[in-house]
Amino acid sequence: MVSEFTRKMTFKDEAFYIKGLKKNSFLIKDIEDQTPELQLVAVSQNAWAIEYIKNPVEEAQLIAVKQDPQMIKYIRNPTKEVQLVVVQERPFLINFIKNPSVKVQMAAIEKDYKIVEKNYIKNISREAQQLYEKKYAQDLKKQKTINMIPEEISL
Repeated sequence: MVSEFTRKMTFKDEAFYIKGLKKNSFLIKDIEDQTPELQLVAVSQNAWAIEYIKNPVEEAQLIAVKQDPQMIKYIRNPTKEVQLVVVQERPFLINFIKNPSVKVQMAAIEKDYKIVEKNYIKNISREAQQLYEKKYAQDLKKQKTINMIPEEISL
């Protein structure tokens, strides 16, 4: 049985679509002309709707990843700003960003340098590699300092 919403998908009545999206945000997949306003309504209701938006505007991308950073997996071409928001929250998610810029790589490493050790960044830039090495050396130095504290003081 075809729902009233699906039957009317050929009409260009945005108010009708908004009403339907507020009830079920996944109906965005059936809308041919996914206007920015319709995208925002859908992802505001449920971040998972981003998966069904063909070319999400930056604002829709941001709403989705702020609700759940893992939504980056479903955005084909996330903007640089969206990428930064994601890696600053969860650096390991850089693994789902194709060709992250140097700035995005640096932000992720700044948050957690161990993502390099886990090979989450493919084709790491020279600058990002240098930042990793610096962070790694700082961590080693910190570990050595901690290990040098006499036992009676470290209690």
